[in-house]
Amino acid sequence: MTTSIVPYHWRFRRATACFLWLVLAGCLAERGTPPPGVYASPSQQSFGTVVDKEGVEAVFSISNTSDEVVHITGIETSCGCTAVELSNERILPGESIDARMVVELQGQYGKRSFQATIRTDSRLAPTISLQLSGDVAVSELGGELPFDIGSFPPDSNIGEAVAISKGNTPDAVISSVERVSGQLQVEAVDLEDAAFFKLHVSGRSPKEIGRFTTTVQLAADGAAWRRRTVSISGLVSSRWRYPEEVYLGFVGSGEAITKRVQIEDAFPEGASTPILDVSIQTSELGEVDVSANDSDSSGVVLVFTLRHNDTPGAISEEAEVLLRTSDGREHVIHIRIFGRRL
Repeated sequence: MTTSIVPYHWRFRRATACFLWLVLAGCLAERGTPPPGVYASPSQQSFGTVVDKEGVEAVFSISNTSDEVVHITGIETSCGCTAVELSNERILPGESIDARMVVELQGQYGKRSFQATIRTDSRLAPTISLQLSGDVAVSELGGELPFDIGSFPPDSNIGEAVAISKGNTPDAVISSVERVSGQLQVEAVDLEDAAFFKLHVSGRSPKEIGRFTTTVQLAADGAAWRRRTVSISGLVSSRWRYPEEVYLGFVGSGEAITKRVQIEDAFPEGASTPILDVSIQTSELGEVDVSANDSDSSGVVLVFTLRHNDTPGAISEEAEVLLRTSDGREHVIHIRIFGRRL
């Protein structure tokens, strides 16, 4: 075995170079220079206090400090009342774009926080989170007060809380809750809370996709109002998140194209029902092969394959995917498939 001896002055030079590099990195950190990536500045903003019939908006700057072009691939918001408008869907290296977050506050009340997640193709920052929060005051104490309790999968358990400010009447209490319409149960809780009337909303969401509403009439003692109508609404949306269309591209003679598509559980935190079986049917043309693998409680991966059959031209297929879950339910999903043979 040969032992390599490094002269002392070489080791000194290496140590000096490492020290200088650490000093330079420390200087950049002190100056607030971020490492390469994609950032929102700021990522959180407050709209202060507004009344419930107003809308609010805020502009976030999204900067690309990497040396690669970054593309925006999708936007998700915490509720249907929130939208995000981008000044551009591509961010060049060293440049920024504006993300305008708009929130419609009709039906909102109390301390509210709205989130948006911007998805990118950057390996350094695949997601960017934005938050806009503040206080929403009621404009008319005598009017109907609407609340949105969010989104739910079909026929799922609901357990939500609603808070209504007591204003300047901390000793006020709700004496009765009368359901006018709807299927949810609404009960008054925490009767001794000095700041808020609190309602507990429970039951199950409808089986049908769409909005649902339960309306109750509250009676209060010692408040600025004696009776008040409150509407509590939510949205039933599909349990599964998936692309409605899949474009396979062009396939040459003697070649084949394969594309994998993820069907994800849109409510993974509220459902522990693994997929037991996946059945797939395509239209009678049979020009695209579709198979499934990697199915679990979080979703399933579909594999689409388009082969060249010596007949050029465009193809259009529809795949019907039937998911059977451990709770005994069947979920039907339709995906349109496009491609072209050269």
